[in-house]
Amino acid sequence: MKELRRHSNTIKAMALITLFIVAMILVFCRLKVNGREISYNDSSVKAAEKEYVSTIREILQDEGLRTAGVSLTKVIDPENGVVYTLSVHHKLIDNMDSERRSQLENRLDSVVLPVRNEGLNVVFI
Repeated sequence: MKELRRHSNTIKAMALITLFIVAMILVFCRLKVNGREISYNDSSVKAAEKEYVSTIREILQDEGLRTAGVSLTKVIDPENGVVYTLSVHHKLIDNMDSERRSQLENRLDSVVLPVRNEGLNVVFI
């Protein structure tokens, strides 16, 4: 009988340790992508993303698009890594000729997002 209790206590202890490990993984929100660890809720990543959007807004203001809508979204895929999409909306962009629009896209593409990623797409909507 004592042997059965010891066995039961061992199973409970192992279950608690496993639960603790899973909880710690979820708390730190870490994801392994292509053999490297990425923390997608890290404050330094959020700060870099915020700085990137701020730089984009400055460029748009220089281009006369002060009121442009800007959003940066990311998709986190364990197999393909992190892919960002920068969406920019302004009526004047819709009215630009293809050469001017291409120049603006190239200027926005030249800004580097200082976060490890597998791609950044600029989209005018």
